[in-house]
Amino acid sequence: MRLRRWTGIAVVAALALAGCTGSALDKSGGTKPARVLVLANNDGGGLAGVPALQQFVVRVQELSAGTLQVHVHSSWSGDYDEPGLLKDVAAGRADLGWTGTRSLDLAGAPAFRALQAPFLIGSYAAERAVLGDPDLTRELLGELRPLGVLGLALTADEIRFPVGVHGPLREPADFQDLTFATFASGIQSDSLEALGATPVSGIDSNAIEAGTIGGFETMWWTYNEHDYAEAAPFPTINAGLWPRTIALFANPHMFDSLDSEQQNWIRQAAADATAWSLQHAADRVPAEIASACGHAAHLVTANAAQLRALRAAVQPVYRAMERDARQRPYLERITALAATAARDPTPAVPAGCAYHEGENTAPPPNPQPLTGPGDVGAFPLGVYRMNVTAEALRKHGVSEHDVEINAGVYTFTMRDGKWKSHQDATFDIDQPTECGGWFDARRDVVTFTTTTKYVGWECSPPIWTMRWASNGKQIHWSTVYPPDSPGLADWTRGG
Repeated sequence: MRLRRWTGIAVVAALALAGCTGSALDKSGGTKPARVLVLANNDGGGLAGVPALQQFVVRVQELSAGTLQVHVHSSWSGDYDEPGLLKDVAAGRADLGWTGTRSLDLAGAPAFRALQAPFLIGSYAAERAVLGDPDLTRELLGELRPLGVLGLALTADEIRFPVGVHGPLREPADFQDLTFATFASGIQSDSLEALGATPVSGIDSNAIEAGTIGGFETMWWTYNEHDYAEAAPFPTINAGLWPRTIALFANPHMFDSLDSEQQNWIRQAAADATAWSLQHAADRVPAEIASACGHAAHLVTANAAQLRALRAAVQPVYRAMERDARQRPYLERITALAATAARDPTPAVPAGCAYHEGENTAPPPNPQPLTGPGDVGAFPLGVYRMNVTAEALRKHGVSEHDVEINAGVYTFTMRDGKWKSHQDATFDIDQPTECGGWFDARRDVVTFTTTTKYVGWECSPPIWTMRWASNGKQIHWSTVYPPDSPGLADWTRGG
């Protein structure tokens, strides 16, 4: 387990401590207590993962020479209840608040759905173009007024992308029937459903490790902070789903209670945080990618046709937004701004970290016995040959007895959820050479159940699963489960 990075939290904690106990010189040369404002949020890690908000806290202190300070209160409600956090700031239970814009449609601000539209702001260049438009951001912040809060800033952060637990997510078929973890957001859930996935709220490390979710959306900082790479090693690095944009807001009555100079400090600090974020949202990404590669990640790149297919799959989400009078104007403007942005450079993939077909290293789900022929899924049916040489078996430490009874050329026939095999043995053996049973193919996992029975002899394990990938001529097998089940060499079509 890696040590967490606490630097950002330590900085904010130091500032908060100073705000609670410090004082500052007034204009007459005396001292007066600093006014402390509480900044509420539902993030569990303070501001370590939100560098733009760190900038805001620091700038308030700098501009006010310590007379106005911000105390960060994280895990405000403890359950990521963003609409509830907004209500608490509106009610004056906190002075300031921040939340991801993804949740604002659930709080009653549907205009922000356009900011999270799938694959629209999928690059840092597009994020700069959109949030760098002062008229657009001012109008979006104005959409927070009916919620009882005063919008101060929209800040940029890392682009979020899909991660596969059991294999790559590059095209709509990869999302089909996949339990996919996200955070509470109407637009994000609608988008994932359009891709064929079943969205669930909250990314649970235990669920990832147990295999009960097949994918999730995240950004590089979070992916590393929570050590997701070993359990979910397949991030699709060029399929930006949406940006992690942050809304900073204030209680209007608190803001009105500040004098004009203090209000200017708050507004200036908010503007500075936005400007800083537009230039630095991606600063940590190269180091974060390198870190993920050092912890078993296999970086996946979707090709142009796969990206087009992903965008085509979510068009129903866009059509629904276009029919809404409050969402349509924002969607049109954001689409136009994003279209003016240059392309981001392709992320550099460290040597040995790129995903290659068949490298699905995460274990398949725990197999359950089949009671009959299963679903063939996308598995290419037909007849295949597999050559198991004595040299390969010896290389893997197999005993000489097992070498003699297992070496040979196997012919596998896969039809209608049934499989059968015949062994042309290399050595003269006194054992059956026929075997068969049922199989079930779900996405890239095939579950085998053996139905052939011999007295005193087991022609193959009763049940096992393998991952597969195909280039049209061969089937490449990887990642067997349970671990003590036999692996399979590549199959070549024809028999």
